Amino acid sequence: MKNFTHFFYFFVAFLCYLNPANAAVEQQCYLFCADNQTALGAEWCYTPTTKHHVTGAVMGDNAKFVNGELYVKVKPNFATELIATTPALLSKSPLRHLVQTYGISNTDRPFKRLAAMHQYYKVKFTNTHLTQQLIADLQKLPFVQFAEQVPEHRTFLTPNDIHPDQYNVTLTNCEQAWDVTTGSMAIKIGMVDDAVRTDHEDLSANIYTNPNEIDGNNIDDDGNGYIDDVHGWDPASNDNDANPEGADNFSFSHGTHCAGIAAAVTNNNIGVASVSHNVSLVPIKTATDGSGSIAAGFEGVEYAIVLGVDVISMSWGGGGASATEQAFSTRLMPPTLW
Repeated sequence: MKNFTHFFYFFVAFLCYLNPANAAVEQQCYLFCADNQTALGAEWCYTPTTKHHVTGAVMGDNAKFVNGELYVKVKPNFATELIATTPALLSKSPLRHLVQTYGISNTDRPFKRLAAMHQYYKVKFTNTHLTQQLIADLQKLPFVQFAEQVPEHRTFLTPNDIHPDQYNVTLTNCEQAWDVTTGSMAIKIGMVDDAVRTDHEDLSANIYTNPNEIDGNNIDDDGNGYIDDVHGWDPASNDNDANPEGADNFSFSHGTHCAGIAAAVTNNNIGVASVSHNVSLVPIKTATDGSGSIAAGFEGVEYAIVLGVDVISMSWGGGGASATEQAFSTRLMPPTLW
């Protein structure tokens, strides 16, 4: 499994926490790392009163953010919740004086099932031309630790000329590994991607089935916070269908492609052989269309954590730096899970 683990590190760079560079202004700095925490030579620093900045070449100057969404972290001693999902609740919210000016329509916890992330909120608003002004006004509030834009993540490029002989099988010494083990359906891979075709002929037999959920009864039988999540989840649309939108939408195929690499049914005379040979594949849909934009990436990771998967595939990235998503990764995703 060593080579398989290294394969995932190519797709996901995690961050090593550094001591604050300037305690007087509460600056926090992070060093971007790759395999075995080897530094990549880029640093990201954040303070509650300045914009994010990155040195080095990893993030580049084209960082993109989701329009009309902010992460807000409240201070630990703040007892009042910011959750307000209706106009009536917004009128009583601690942010009520900002609602009209900025068109705030919703404030909620994006990771409500994870207690370690309960200080973090997502604020949705319509007056996007006032984004930086809203961030500044939020950070003036005594109970707000910081406010920041939500990074826009995208799937990585899928080439259209994959060699039919699957060179990756030889490159990663899969055949030697299969002499030792041919996988186990007890191992769950969470495919956090745009979507996965669960009826694909080379995937369907390996699609995970939740043994504690009754399909179609509209009840959260296992009490995990997700109703009828029998075969994965779609946090982008908040339902239990992890398939692409539209049965013939082949532009919506990135997750299905990655699912085949990681967990296609193997030794069945169909399609391809997967790296893991045979495991349980948990499809987690995080996109609303086939444009490549990931709308609910970390909400998808939240579902994978709640379900207790063994491996998480995140073949996407980009966007700007985010202290909220860094906190998510540091607190809830040990390197052994990537």
